[in-house]
Amino acid sequence: MLRLSNTSTSKETQKTLQKKIKNNTKFVDEINQYLHNKGVELIKRYDVITAILLDNENNHPGFSLSTQAAAIDSDTIEWIREKLINISIDKNEIYQIIFMFFGNQYFKKQLDQFYTPMTICNFINSLLLPGKTAIDPACGTGDLLNYYRGHITLVDKSETVLEMTKFISKNLGNRVLIINKDSLTDFPPPRKYEYCVMNPPFGCKTVITNKNILDKYVLGKSKSKQEIGILFVELGLRLLKKNGILCAIVPNGYLGNTNANYIALRRLIIDNYTLLGIIKLPDSAFSRSGTGVATSIMVIQNTKPEKDYPIFIENVTEIGYILNKKNTPFKYKTDSEGFYLYDSSLNPVIDEGLSHARQLFQTFIYDNKISNLSSRKTEGSYEIFKKKDLDDRLILDIKRYLSVYKNIIQKSNENQDNTLGDYCVGGIDFKFKKNKSMYNYIDIKCVNSPLYSFNSYSQITLPSRGKYKVDKGDVLISKLKGKISFTVITESMDDLIASNGFGVVRPRDHNSLVIIFANLFSEMFKIQHQSMVTGSIMETLSDADIKNIYIKEDIDYEKYNSILSSITILNRELTTVT
Repeated sequence: MLRLSNTSTSKETQKTLQKKIKNNTKFVDEINQYLHNKGVELIKRYDVITAILLDNENNHPGFSLSTQAAAIDSDTIEWIREKLINISIDKNEIYQIIFMFFGNQYFKKQLDQFYTPMTICNFINSLLLPGKTAIDPACGTGDLLNYYRGHITLVDKSETVLEMTKFISKNLGNRVLIINKDSLTDFPPPRKYEYCVMNPPFGCKTVITNKNILDKYVLGKSKSKQEIGILFVELGLRLLKKNGILCAIVPNGYLGNTNANYIALRRLIIDNYTLLGIIKLPDSAFSRSGTGVATSIMVIQNTKPEKDYPIFIENVTEIGYILNKKNTPFKYKTDSEGFYLYDSSLNPVIDEGLSHARQLFQTFIYDNKISNLSSRKTEGSYEIFKKKDLDDRLILDIKRYLSVYKNIIQKSNENQDNTLGDYCVGGIDFKFKKNKSMYNYIDIKCVNSPLYSFNSYSQITLPSRGKYKVDKGDVLISKLKGKISFTVITESMDDLIASNGFGVVRPRDHNSLVIIFANLFSEMFKIQHQSMVTGSIMETLSDADIKNIYIKEDIDYEKYNSILSSITILNRELTTVT
């Protein structure tokens, strides 16, 4: 990566980079408008663009433009060709963008597809050795194996989806076999593939209830229903040859939630296979497809697990897209002065952490002599946890094993720090039964840490999340990932109810209250709280885990006792106004 000094040449370079960035973002709109002006029908434009793309590729010798594209005048073909050549993003990214733009019109129906970001596809494929057999048993548009240079099998039960797959997989040539069938019902012979990759449908509403299908699976047998995603993970493992590798994108709930089905999935993996690595993706990695599910990539090998072994972990925070903007445009790296960084070809550099994660993982693979995956020794230290670190719940959410959290736990143990629960009255059940006509209700929005207010509701209109009856001296701590809201109830009210989005604790005495209150402001508390949340969409912390957070007794007692006195007065004013 280079950047010239801040001279006129550098300014020209930055202008060139800005032009390329605009072209990368706007090219499909501009080509579409150009073909519109030329009178090309909307449903034919995709054929024209992909034909020219394939004709541009050196690995398609003798390829001739399709009949539709050849019917376009040469000036139009050259204009589109020039536009496509000047795009600095990966060609598979171009195919996906074009298809997402034209797919609905091309097939004359709304396509319900969850497109996997190409940087994620590239990461997975970069780990696989070329020339072997790979399958995606829930392939959708086939993006996950678009980079693989081996023998590919793509399976999906939707005939319409496979029409899309055939178009998107044109650049794979005759190395791809596309099969139309339901993998869960009629999967190929087991133990046939070196690699299985998948981003299967998942979610508690996406389930199988057919007993004939459920009985085929360890995780479905004797059940009335099971999540499709869980069954697909089991299927993927059963498709692998010895030493074969499964790369599965899964919701983080599979890794951390203590639902019995998720624990059973983790048990199946840990007891029968070797879990090589878990790469956590940004929470909104799939926002382009309209879902906010938090996900990770699990890499599992079909080898008998040793009693204890290291598991690679990496938290990837950037995947090359601005995930909170419409259509998730590309995100480019800049320096501290705001100048775009560029490579040796004077192309802007995509801001993603997957390339670094790949280097670290390949070094881990090299160091541990793992077969059937790409490896090489590079600089940089990676993080791991050990199989023996797992408790009975087998939690695999990596936030609990990253050094930022583990260092706090280690120091707290060395210092013999107490946990928050050590300062609380035990055995308190804050749940209540409705027996009043009116209630005052505190939800997350009512708390502006450390102050609170409340809204009044009748017994009938009280929100269903109103679960806890609280009293003076109780501490409310939000369970949700993100900003940690907290407050102390400073007035005694017989009808004050709190949302179950809070964890509620009752300090043993005023001294304990001040210690707990002081720690809620600390970075140490925040790191532990955010490291222990689990889930796929709304990551939360359990009541038990809140009480297990380590806190410091050595605080500025006078300072926080004074703050408590002040907020007592302020809360009285707020709740009186309300």
